[in-house]
Amino acid sequence: MSRNAKRPLNSLSDEEMARYCRVVQNMPAETTGSRTKMMAGLAAIGIKADTLVDIPAAAAAAPTPTPAVAEMTGKDPEEFVLINLHASEMPGGQEPVFVGVNGVPIWIPRAQPVRIRRKFMAALSHAVRTVHDPDHSNPLGGTLPPRDVPDYPFTVLADPAPSVAA
Repeated sequence: MSRNAKRPLNSLSDEEMARYCRVVQNMPAETTGSRTKMMAGLAAIGIKADTLVDIPAAAAAAPTPTPAVAEMTGKDPEEFVLINLHASEMPGGQEPVFVGVNGVPIWIPRAQPVRIRRKFMAALSHAVRTVHDPDHSNPLGGTLPPRDVPDYPFTVLADPAPSVAA
């Protein structure tokens, strides 16, 4: 996708801002009807009026398919899901989370319902860290077996194609 030079968000035309909101931030079409709604939606995810942004070309191509998500889940990676990305006690745990898939970046706000494409939810679910807890029962010290914990825990609130339990 060819892009123009970065420009401040508040300098964009209404059409450019709507295209940025729909293509880059994956905002639903109903929230891109007025400049006020778009600015409020962007502010809610931490994007300020003076933020420098790349504007997708007017004839932007469809997002690159994400075959890995479709192969792993059998579900459309471009389909929307509704999630709640939990806040954390860690530093920055209240801030929106940046997620990029195949060169398409979005900011996901925390502690509120947000509609995102399934491919971004898959990226969040793969963001894990390995924790090595100390073994307090061993007088010589050491650690318990390592375990993977999610970096960005979230709850799926609505999924048009939920998993079927066996």
